[in-house]
Amino acid sequence: MCPFVTQPVLINRRNCVRACAIIAEYNPFHNGHAWHIQQAREHSQADVMIAVMSGNFTQRGDLAILNKWNRAKLALSHGVDMVVELPTVEAVQSADFFAENAVRIAHKLQCQFISCGVESGTSQVFQEIAEALMNLPEKDFTQSYHTQVLMYLSQLFPTEMATLISTPNNQLALSYIKAIIKHDYSMQLLPIIRTSAQHYDTQVESNSCFASGTAIRQKVLSHEDYISVVPELSYRTLQNHAVQLKTAYDKYWVILQTLIMSKSLEELRCVYQMVEGIEYRLKKCVYHAESYEHFVELVMNKRWKRARVQRLCLYIVLNIQSQERQDSVRVLAINNVGTRYMKQLKHVDFITQFKKNHDEKWHRQISCDKIYQTLCEQSEQNFRWIERDANEKV
Repeated sequence: MCPFVTQPVLINRRNCVRACAIIAEYNPFHNGHAWHIQQAREHSQADVMIAVMSGNFTQRGDLAILNKWNRAKLALSHGVDMVVELPTVEAVQSADFFAENAVRIAHKLQCQFISCGVESGTSQVFQEIAEALMNLPEKDFTQSYHTQVLMYLSQLFPTEMATLISTPNNQLALSYIKAIIKHDYSMQLLPIIRTSAQHYDTQVESNSCFASGTAIRQKVLSHEDYISVVPELSYRTLQNHAVQLKTAYDKYWVILQTLIMSKSLEELRCVYQMVEGIEYRLKKCVYHAESYEHFVELVMNKRWKRARVQRLCLYIVLNIQSQERQDSVRVLAINNVGTRYMKQLKHVDFITQFKKNHDEKWHRQISCDKIYQTLCEQSEQNFRWIERDANEKV
């Protein structure tokens, strides 16, 4: 059974190159991703498919199981024409900021469509909800943002619409459309409904060729079989290059623990998103935690959900003190179709290879990737050539 059902879209065929963006993490790249790329190209009638992909750290503050180059190469091998990087500081964000940063890059690349997998809903429904959320009342700091949004929407829409955002992919889709509306971008959301494994499913169903990224990562780390739910090239790449995450997180915990213990409260307050007095909780919990996972669970509460705590921990380790945005666009992988399209975008400052003069402008990204290299025992992550389609002549 196909994993996605597409919603009809209105296509205005003009004499221009049509580009469709997919905002992705591919952590790791699986059969559902390959199908999504195929469906997005077909239903958008795109001439060029572009993936705006997070780098070595994910939106939720996790270490990626494959480095960004391996993941970009897999996307290129399965229908994407160009993979550009969503820099770490822009990617490790709450859903709304993550979406806004990624959509900004897609807009810069003149994409007419943004396609995403969702659990339910149409582009029109997401549009209506997004417009309503533009008038969300002032934050109530006694409740989580998600709870406030659900309560607000339940007053405006039928129950089935109000609860639409209770699933992870729907939340991101809503964030994409909000970013499009906020900045008045000329883009159309192309939601593709998932009918197979859901985002946080932890099991790989027998006789199924689809599974969630969460379930696949667990299979990889426990050395169980997952060959039926990922493309052959993805399987080989994971077998040969998957990060030993347990070892990496053991190292990560030592660094995090040391930094929290050694920094004063005042120094901790300089860390990006260190708000609401959470530094006191970090100081208290760090002395009782036996591991990184245990520490995250100790810090979590009604206001501070798992992903928010994980992102804050990563900000501490990476020494991130503010949100930064890059004007340049970093290309990770490209084929001949992508190259021709890139040459048409004269206004975009593309970086296809880091040079020494990029040190100052990209020092934060380089520093983040150096830490990933060390934790995950990876090769150089920046000063290298981009990935190209091995079957094409350059």
